[in-house]
Amino acid sequence: GVPTLWGHSRDMSTSKRNPHVYQDITIDGKKTGRIVIELFSSICPRTCENFRALCTGEKSVIFGRRMGYQGSTFHRVIKGFMIQGGDFTHNDGTGGESIFGRSFPDENFSLKHEGPGWLSMANAGPNTNGSQFFITLATTSHLNGKHVVFGRVVKGIDVVRIIEGLPTNSDDKPLVQVAIAEAGEVLVVENEEEEKDALSKQQGDRKRKDGEESEAAKAKKITKAEQLRQQTQKTKESIDESVRSALITKEKQKQLKKEKERERDAQHDEEHKENTMTTPSDTPEPNPDPSPSSSTSSSSSATPSSSRSTTTAKATEKSDEKTPAQRNRHMWGFDDEL
Repeated sequence: GVPTLWGHSRDMSTSKRNPHVYQDITIDGKKTGRIVIELFSSICPRTCENFRALCTGEKSVIFGRRMGYQGSTFHRVIKGFMIQGGDFTHNDGTGGESIFGRSFPDENFSLKHEGPGWLSMANAGPNTNGSQFFITLATTSHLNGKHVVFGRVVKGIDVVRIIEGLPTNSDDKPLVQVAIAEAGEVLVVENEEEEKDALSKQQGDRKRKDGEESEAAKAKKITKAEQLRQQTQKTKESIDESVRSALITKEKQKQLKKEKERERDAQHDEEHKENTMTTPSDTPEPNPDPSPSSSTSSSSSATPSSSRSTTTAKATEKSDEKTPAQRNRHMWGFDDEL
């Protein structure tokens, strides 16, 4: 048949032959859910094998170092566009490598970015594929022919949407850590019962129970779907609380910065005011008990320029007090003989 993906149809031979991988996501250290991805190995076999092996981490033993997505993060989230991860060396978009070496060529551009949920290789230009990948959140036709599309999300699109809704900084990095806690390959099954058994065997956590449960006990048992719904709700509430805490912390840092700026400005104004005021040593101290001696002292403390003016005025008055004979001599111009 023709599989559909959120309204988009395309015959890609969905079957057990296509490998399926999973990534278990945590947000701020809290379990969020699982993303299951189908890889179209019949169309992009080399690219799919790189991604599959990085999910299982099986090449780590061969290379003698970490070679896988487990523990890495989604370092870039752009709402309405895509979420990006896969840099397992630096976790900031500058690192990562493929199982074939630092990078490998573009395989083909047969598949397109037709809507949300498509898996595509991130790159730094033509033929620079490493380990970084992105999952689309909408149709991104402008990326066709530039990035290799090789898979799609078949389960866990709700987890992808939760990641999309997280607040980010100016570099599009989420304010809380979004990590791939575990990753690997999953068995592909035809129906729900087979899937339940396969996952239980693979994870090794199936519990054996003694005896048979009665029909009444089965009727009271909460269904797996209900448990999943409750768990998802709790996870969302926990994530919302973490996001609120991160935003509150950011706001507190802004307020603290503003308070420090106000204190610095107030201190600067106070220092400026003190510098412009007359210092106490330049101003005579007030005398609380005036007396004749203080009055005399005050008179004797007049400025030198004031003293010179008084002396000159008295000398002028004295010089004007001439005898009649002197005034006559002055009238006729005989002052020089005096």
